[in-house]
Amino acid sequence: MSEAIDFNATIGPEEVGVIVGGWMFGIFTMQCFNYFAYFPNDSKRMKFTVAALWILELLHVILSCVALYSTTVTHFGDGPRVLFINKAIGLSLIISSIVGPGVQAFFAFRVLKISGSWIIPVFCWTLSFVRMLSLLAVCAATLKTSFIPAFKAKWDWLVLSSIAVSTTVDVVVAISLCLQLWHRRTSSGIKSTQQKIDSLLAWTINTGLLTSAASIMMLIFFVTMANFAWLTMLLIIPRLFANSMLASLNSRAKFRDEKATFVEMSGGSFGNRSIPNRKLPTSIAIEMSHTQNIVRDQLTPSGTDDKTGLE
Repeated sequence: MSEAIDFNATIGPEEVGVIVGGWMFGIFTMQCFNYFAYFPNDSKRMKFTVAALWILELLHVILSCVALYSTTVTHFGDGPRVLFINKAIGLSLIISSIVGPGVQAFFAFRVLKISGSWIIPVFCWTLSFVRMLSLLAVCAATLKTSFIPAFKAKWDWLVLSSIAVSTTVDVVVAISLCLQLWHRRTSSGIKSTQQKIDSLLAWTINTGLLTSAASIMMLIFFVTMANFAWLTMLLIIPRLFANSMLASLNSRAKFRDEKATFVEMSGGSFGNRSIPNRKLPTSIAIEMSHTQNIVRDQLTPSGTDDKTGLE
């Protein structure tokens, strides 16, 4: 019986999911480090949320590795074993039920802050809560029916409902944010503000498309393919949500740096040097109407003191 099982179609997707998920966890860890380094003044609630999210992702990675180890080492040579859902995979759905809906609730809250309307956020929060319950139900179903063919025949409607709800929330949040940002862009006549909003629009579209596409791919794999390709997406989707949230938080650093003072010279020892996130001495004043005189003075030896102060 074990010879009839295609391990490339069963164990293969699990290994790919664990490897890619581990790589994405490394990126997520780096993003968490950058967050705590760049934003020490954020609220304790937000810092706790990021720390808790990192711990949950770590547990998810551990459970994924335990499942892979059990399949490839503990039960090595037991071919039919790969047709059963490992308990560690089932338990990882508990973490997925917290991470995914939690991140979606975070972005729905951003819609509330930008639009000031409760309609879309409450709608998304409700669907996120439904998705959390559906994932917990899927977890319970895997513990009750671990034989994968029987599980798909009995509980496919539950899995499909969870994926459909998740995709709906992602699309609604992305469209809502884009509409609100576009409205602010058209109402703003300041070019620098429009450029920043363009960056936010591009980021919002890409993030919404990424998580939605991953959910849709899992839906297609689960319905149309007899192999376990859907398991790959199941293992990496929580990492996509976590990384999207941290990317959103850390993107504030880009706009903060754009407000920093840049001193550019056509010559001199500190041409094209930027000074981000540092306050210039209050004794220095620059008048745009006298730009040529200032440049000439700074290129002379008498400008050495100014250079020292800037550095």
